[in-house]
Amino acid sequence: MEEDRVEVFLRLLFNILGCIAMPGFWIETFIFRILGLNTSSSFRMFPPADIVPGHEYPTSVAYSFVLITILFIPRFIASDRYFDGANTLGTELRPLTRRASPLVEYVVMFARVWLAAAWVNMASAQFMMDWDLVRFSVKLGSVYFIL
Repeated sequence: MEEDRVEVFLRLLFNILGCIAMPGFWIETFIFRILGLNTSSSFRMFPPADIVPGHEYPTSVAYSFVLITILFIPRFIASDRYFDGANTLGTELRPLTRRASPLVEYVVMFARVWLAAAWVNMASAQFMMDWDLVRFSVKLGSVYFIL
């Protein structure tokens, strides 16, 4: 009985977060159309539900992950300052963002978060099609180099 309540609560929470994230999906789709890119690609921060043939991609979970990651951007920036870009991409970008304004740091970190979220969503969609756990874990592990 308790598991049912937890499951219902999590489903409600993910649905609410998914609805909150829908403007992000619309904006990203609009930008993809302006740039002439394929809008049904799985390499997106807010992927469409039809990216996995024959399955319903759990967009509410993916969008919730993206929103939580976006909320962590100030923490990522503070961590980048404290550890002086302790990962691969942070080390390469640190000379550019060391004397930058907070707005520029936020924009650069948002681009990194977009790249990481798109990478995770692409890996998740690929896993739902192939069920190759080794490839999936390698792709998820490489997110460390991005963030």
